[in-house]
Amino acid sequence: MTPRRLLSPELPPRRGQRGFTHAELAIVLCLFIPVATTVTSLASRHQAVVAHNSEHSDALQSRARLLRTLSAALNAATRVEAAPAGFVVHHGGKSTTWQVQDGALIVRDARTRRFSGVDELRFEDTERLWSVRLLRGPAEERQEVLHVVSAKPMSRSDR
Repeated sequence: MTPRRLLSPELPPRRGQRGFTHAELAIVLCLFIPVATTVTSLASRHQAVVAHNSEHSDALQSRARLLRTLSAALNAATRVEAAPAGFVVHHGGKSTTWQVQDGALIVRDARTRRFSGVDELRFEDTERLWSVRLLRGPAEERQEVLHVVSAKPMSRSDR
């Protein structure tokens, strides 16, 4: 403030120093609230999409890992036999048990691995192929998660 204003306090303040009126503040708030609501809504939708995509990505990665593991086991197998709720893969003097328990596929060999999201396993042993189907969902609406087919090793008489 200038000395003249200090001496005469009854002079109105300059335009840049007087502050805002209630009407000006109300107008700003009326413009700001819808913008803030829109931004908040978009941010929450974005978070939901990110969470969904993350779950989907995790499921795809788990399915790919399961496909690699199961394919490698069947391709290396010398013998595969049915077992309760699954099958046993024999290879090189070792064996690996594949079973469904509590909504997950359990793989037991030197270590135990668990693949969630599997409610049923169907193993078929045909003349030349082994077939494994993994399903999920309620019993009346099972959906196939993965289907792996592997050729049996050829015996000397088949060659």
